[in-house]
Formats: sequence, C-alpha cells, structure tokens
Amino acid sequence: MAHIKGYFGLLDWMGVVINTGSVGVGSAPLWLAYCPTNDRLYVSNNYTNTVSVVSPETNSVTDTIAIGSNNPTGIAYCPTNDRIYVVTASANTVTVVNPASNAIITTISVVNAPTGIAYCPTNDRLYVANLGTPGSISVINPATNTVVSTITVGNSANGVAYCPSNDRIYVTNRSSGSVSVINPSTNAVVATVTVGTSPYAVAYCPSNDRIYVTNSTPGTVSVIIPATNVVTATITVGSIPYGVAYCPTNDRIYVANNGASTVSVIVPSTNTVAATIIAGFAPSGMAYCPTTDRMYVAIQGANTLSVLT
Repeated sequence: MAHIKGYFGLLDWMGVVINTGSVGVGSAPLWLAYCPTNDRLYVSNNYTNTVSVVSPETNSVTDTIAIGSNNPTGIAYCPTNDRIYVVTASANTVTVVNPASNAIITTISVVNAPTGIAYCPTNDRLYVANLGTPGSISVINPATNTVVSTITVGNSANGVAYCPSNDRIYVTNRSSGSVSVINPSTNAVVATVTVGTSPYAVAYCPSNDRIYVTNSTPGTVSVIIPATNVVTATITVGSIPYGVAYCPTNDRIYVANNGASTVSVIVPSTNTVAATIIAGFAPSGMAYCPTTDRMYVAIQGANTLSVLT
C-alpha cells in the first residue's frame, strides 16, 4: 500500500487494499471521533492546528476547522448536547464545536497539558486527562461547558475510557505505569491497577467485558477485569502501541503500533493476536464508523495520515 503525505488509505479487515482513493487531511493527525448526528469523522491534526471533518460515505474532507496554534490532541462526541470536544494541549483548553455548522462554540480552560477525553453517560460528564505530575482529570459539565471537578490521578494521565458494566472511568497514567479507576457518581479514585510501562490508551470490549490498555514501552496490551480491577492477561503486540478500539461487527480489538507501523488485531475470546496489518508510518488514534462498518486509524508519523477501513 502506498502512503501519501496527508492522506487516507483504505484497507479491509484482513489488511488487503480494497480502495486506494485518498482524502487529504492535516499534518500529524492524532485522534479521531465519530459523530452520529451528521455522520462525520472528526480528526485532530496536531501540527496544522486543525480538525478535519471527513465524510465516511465518500471518504472525503467536507470541512476543516481552525483551532488556533493550540496543538489539538484528544477528541470526543457528547450526545446530550450534540457537540464535539477537542482537547487543545498547548493552550490548556478544550474547544467545543457544533457539528451542525462546524463552528467553534466556546473554549474551556482545564489543567496543564490536556490529552485524552471521554464521555460518561451515567452522570453526563466529560473526563479530560491532564499530563501533569501528578496527573489529573478535569470533569466538564456539557450543559454549562464548565469544569465542575478536578481529580488527582497518577503521573502523566493520558488515555480515558468509560466502562458501562461497572460504571467506572479508566485513566492511563503513563509515568506511573498504572490505571486509575474513578467512580463517576463521586468523582473519587476507587482503585489503581498496575499495568505495563508507559500505558497510553484504553478501551472497553463489551463481548468479554474487559478493559484493554496499551503499554507503549514493552509493546503489550494489559487486559483488566472490571469486576475485580485485576489484570487477567498480557498480550504481546507491535512496537510502541498507542491507540486501541473495539469493532462490534467482527468482535475484534484493534491496536495501533506506532513504532512498528502496524495494527494488531486481537480476538477478545482468546486474547490472542489473529492478524497484523501493515498500516503506514506511525499509526496513532483509532475510531470505528458504524455507517460504513470500517475502522479508521490516524497515521501520525512524518506528517502523514492513513486510515484502515
């Protein structure tokens, strides 16, 4: 597969190229989020300080949102107010976008160097990871777009995910080698789980009720049981795994190996790697699109972007 600067490439589930059409996006895309109300993917472009809005139906950019010189990183959709939340790391803010117009509504000040973000449906809050020492979580009320709580977690908080089976927020702490578990009803840390070195991202798998954490330094994925918050398996993947996401149609976990330029495909029932896909130079964040049944993967390295579909 050819990798074109600032472009998407398209793969099927087994890594075979099915469409070499390309979509120009910004430089150094990091994370993606799907918006169901307008059927669009929102891609944070860290170097060009923009967000690309991509139509999954045509695999073309329909809009580009200027974020300012603020290095956008994490990105999430909030269903209760139909807004896109873009973490802007160098400004220590979160930018709020209206997907109906792709206009910026407001910006919210958070703590030092925010990175990941996730939505919690049980208390209607957004949780933003701040890469400090100690790390922290800023809790945003989307009704008012204000920070209503700040939670201390481990050092260098990075990835955030919600687990519906135990109603908990999971936060990766890169410098602490741990995952903080937060009860959203109290916004208190109720457990700390030791995982591998430099945990980066985290995702929930509903088919086996497990949490998957990428450990970037050893090139592994830790599998956590939410009921006990115990690591039940460690899976070897490619070098420097970053993004992780679940695909419901084939019941697989996809892991972006930033150092290996591959994506590992994990079977959750056995926690084994079933396939390795050549993805492009330095894959980072990932998102599943239900309308096209495709997995989109941002490729960070060398100012390139590819998408696995």
